[in-house]
Amino acid sequence: MKRERAWHLTRSQQQILNYLVNLTATDGVARCTKRDIAQAIGCSDKTADRALVRLRREGFVEASACFDESGAQIGNTYRVLRRSVM
Repeated sequence: MKRERAWHLTRSQQQILNYLVNLTATDGVARCTKRDIAQAIGCSDKTADRALVRLRREGFVEASACFDESGAQIGNTYRVLRRSVM
């Protein structure tokens, strides 16, 4: 018998997921930096980074880097794939 994996998101992970859902534009992506996310939910940049790594690894969020004309990274686009724990 196959066991279902139990999902448990930390408070920071759930807050980030909710923030990205609310920030999502009509094209289905949220454009922001990790620092923007950290400031919005009131956590450190490192906490936001760790939470985003897990959300991407577990299939909740997809991220793509955004670059300016000179090639410098200016942020990311995030697409929420799953809005909650099932």
